[in-house]
Amino acid sequence: MKRVLVISIILCMPLFIFAQQLKIPIGVFGSGGSSASNSLYRINSTAGQSVIGKGENSSFGQSIGFWYAQTNIVTDVEEDVLSLPTEYRIEQNYPNPFNPGTIINYQLPVPSNVSLIVYDILGRSVEELTNSEQSAGYHKINWNPKVSTGVYFYRITAASADNPPIRFSQTRKLLFIK
Repeated sequence: MKRVLVISIILCMPLFIFAQQLKIPIGVFGSGGSSASNSLYRINSTAGQSVIGKGENSSFGQSIGFWYAQTNIVTDVEEDVLSLPTEYRIEQNYPNPFNPGTIINYQLPVPSNVSLIVYDILGRSVEELTNSEQSAGYHKINWNPKVSTGVYFYRITAASADNPPIRFSQTRKLLFIK
């Protein structure tokens, strides 16, 4: 049995070496295929007959009809994935105009005492969305108001928990339509 296996491997080596030199686009595999991905991973797969050759992307490859994982060594991590923001910022709410709800995204470079309040056109406080100490990073608040149609303003005020003189304040406009 060992002899048959060794002979099979020896006979297949030229095919494998030849297949390593071919570059077949991923879409050529089989009679159909699919791709699934998110921000970190991508997997391409195929349905139908296998192919003699090689196709690859950053994580997976197919050689002589078999899927295999490529040996990639991670030497660095993208800064955007794990990094903290470097400045205070509040984004425009999305969607705007909105009904029934909207999302407000903001970022804190350091742990901060945060107050986020919605005001009407006359400057009266409508709703306090948050008033608490929050960790550094990216945050979002979903707001589903129980107010009438109109123009409103949301204002964030943040002060560093460790160094209170560092303050941030910004106001943005939003439109609620019933």
